[in-house]
Amino acid sequence: MDFGQAIKELKAGNKVSRNGWNGKGMYLWIKKGAINAAYVVEAEAGGEPLLLEVDGVPTTLFEPVMCDAVTVFPHICMWTATGNIVTGWLASQTDILAEDWGVISKN
Repeated sequence: MDFGQAIKELKAGNKVSRNGWNGKGMYLWIKKGAINAAYVVEAEAGGEPLLLEVDGVPTTLFEPVMCDAVTVFPHICMWTATGNIVTGWLASQTDILAEDWGVISKN
C-alpha cells in the first residue's frame, strides 16, 4: 500500500510498517490528542458533537479530558528496532514515495 493508504490506516487506529525499513519490529501508530471534554460533548438531543475538528484535525483523533488545559494534538509515534518510542515521527521522502507499507495490527 502507499503512504496515503498507510495514513488512513493510522487514522483508523491501526499500526503500520514498511517492508523497506532496516530495523526489525519497527512500526507507527497515532497517539490521540487531548481536548477539553466540553468541546466534544454531544448535544442533548443526540445531535452532532459541538466541535468536529480542531485546526482541521477531526475530533475523533482526540481523547476528551476534564480540564481547562491546553489542547494536545494527536501525533504519529514510532516503535524503533531498539524498543524506544519516537514521539512526533516525520516521514522521509522515501517513506512518502514508498509503496511497501502494510498494516501490522488492526485496531
